[in-house]
Amino acid sequence: ELVEKLHQRNVKVFLISGGFRCIVEHVASQLNIPLHHVYANRLKFYFNGEYAGFDESQPTAQSGGKGRVISVLKEQYGLKNIVMIGDGATDLEACPPA
Repeated sequence: ELVEKLHQRNVKVFLISGGFRCIVEHVASQLNIPLHHVYANRLKFYFNGEYAGFDESQPTAQSGGKGRVISVLKEQYGLKNIVMIGDGATDLEACPPA
């Protein structure tokens, strides 16, 4: 309901997660959040389909990464205020800049 109300008010909504993008994208789709507004870790696989780890270059794979993503979003979209909802230690690292 919250995300729907934000969309109705033309508020940009982003999902920034330390989880894996393949899972977070499903949640974003359910909430009508554009996939280009999703920032999460990417899994890597070998050509034979075996798990090869995750993309450590993603900002969300690093300590303080959520805060860096928020800083980039503020600059990219000219946002002055960002409200963040989270329940983990990495969410605390993002306050500020959120």
